[in-house]
Amino acid sequence: HLSDNRNFLYLDCSADNDYHTIEVYKIDGGTVSYMGLLENAGAEEGGITDPDSFPLSSRLDLLSTYSGTKYCHTGADGIPVADDTSYRLSEKLTLTSRKDMTVPLLNDSYQTVSENITVPAGTEFTLSRSDGTKYVDAVLADGRLCRLELDNGGSWPQTIGGEEIENLFDGLRFAG
Repeated sequence: HLSDNRNFLYLDCSADNDYHTIEVYKIDGGTVSYMGLLENAGAEEGGITDPDSFPLSSRLDLLSTYSGTKYCHTGADGIPVADDTSYRLSEKLTLTSRKDMTVPLLNDSYQTVSENITVPAGTEFTLSRSDGTKYVDAVLADGRLCRLELDNGGSWPQTIGGEEIENLFDGLRFAG
């Protein structure tokens, strides 16, 4: 129920491999109208309690399979609209580099502060956020923040700097 007295019903539908969609219906008096479908999105535990700010989770498959959360608000047509450009990852997955890697360092605002630093083989990368298509931000063991940029938008095989990720990291896990 929105402050302007519009009403929407969100149905969180689940499918194989933890894939969720949200079907949106508008309720206007005694009339129910289908408004659309939001792919790869599901309500967080506890449901949606504030139509102006609510978390939705999505299944992501960059450098492993995990879920990520974006905050959203109810759009004019009832379909949720993302307020964030990146997903906050729901779990702390740590990958270990098998080779030396060159990565950009980020500040706390996720802006690049150094284009190319080399981190040695054996470095741990704890994945923290992602745009879901091109990059995953990670925290190094010493607390520095870096970006792992995929060459091909996450299509298979996933590569960084032309190298397949299976050759770059231990600890990868993908659900199928």
